[in-house]
Amino acid sequence: MKKLTSEEIKCILEVSLKNALGSKFGKLTFLSQSKLVSDGVSVYQLHNNENQLYAIVLCSPLNSPNLVMRTVQRSKQAKNSLDLSTGNHIQETLFEGEVENLTYSVWPLCYELSKSRLYRKAQNNFLKPVLFNWLFNVTKCTVDDKDQTSNISKFILPLEYIASSNVLNDKIRMKALFALERISTKEWQPKHVLMHGDLWFGNILLKKNPNILNTLKPYDNFVVTDWAGSEVKGYAMYDLIRLAESTNLSSKKIKFEIERHCKLLNCNPVDACSYLLAGLGFIGMNLENFPLNRFISMSESCFSILSKSLVQESMG
Repeated sequence: MKKLTSEEIKCILEVSLKNALGSKFGKLTFLSQSKLVSDGVSVYQLHNNENQLYAIVLCSPLNSPNLVMRTVQRSKQAKNSLDLSTGNHIQETLFEGEVENLTYSVWPLCYELSKSRLYRKAQNNFLKPVLFNWLFNVTKCTVDDKDQTSNISKFILPLEYIASSNVLNDKIRMKALFALERISTKEWQPKHVLMHGDLWFGNILLKKNPNILNTLKPYDNFVVTDWAGSEVKGYAMYDLIRLAESTNLSSKKIKFEIERHCKLLNCNPVDACSYLLAGLGFIGMNLENFPLNRFISMSESCFSILSKSLVQESMG
């Protein structure tokens, strides 16, 4: 396949969008490209014929032409696994398509959180309880008590990956062995839940444009984006710890969140670490373009945060 330039991709997209929208199409402007990996997803702003911005267009990278379509499909699967209220925070596309074997999607316009340190801190503080309540409801809606044999096999492989890893530290590997032992003795009977796979503050957008008048008010108008790495039969605790880290949640509040998720999962709090490591193992086995050094750093950070919270648990 010929390697297209970003300008060539933009021109091809414009033709496809003009055909789909007709007179409603105004212009397409390049916004950004993922900096995490080379040839990341391209993001465009879509304007109508009155030059009003009303949608965002995502286009797959050349090295992963189906990435955007996978995001669309998995966001639909995630939304369908939730009740109406919880699923309302997952967007639906306006439409999607394919150009030159690259999949693209058009999403309703949403707004990033404020870049002002003061307002962003306020948004963080007000959004935190709403986001963690939403995540609790995600677990409540999707915890899977059926087919325990299948569940166990899907937990053993990622835990074995962590236990045998030569790039992670001894404490992490030993905890993975401990989790495998608890599975073998049936002291821990793990359950699957919906897992986003990259739940951090950067993947939270607002449906309504925040301004000075409403930035400091509690609101429930957020959407969770970027479901490309999600799993309907995923692993608990990973999203919780990633979100806790990115929102600077205190150890005391992390302890509270772990406790109430463990009640839903009907497990001992000590197994929270087992769930986390299973989730990390699954991600490690499916890194794709995610850099190994970032995976190592993320794994050690998540493990440290949860371990400190379990210490809080034992001291409490």
